[in-house]
Amino acid sequence: MKFTSNIQGKITSSETTLSLKAKELSSDIDLYESGAKIGSVNVGTIDLNVISDDGQKIRVKGTK
Repeated sequence: MKFTSNIQGKITSSETTLSLKAKELSSDIDLYESGAKIGSVNVGTIDLNVISDDGQKIRVKGTK
């Protein structure tokens, strides 16, 4: 996954490898990085909880 942000004209980018795990009897797919759950994907939505390079917790939620 490649994540790029543009905050007040400052563009940052990072890449990471994620593991995907489907839930039984659900359309949710959980996203894991280094064994820790960082978010989920469902039909038309994505929800991520990440930590920025300076240690701030960031929640990114998007819908299609």
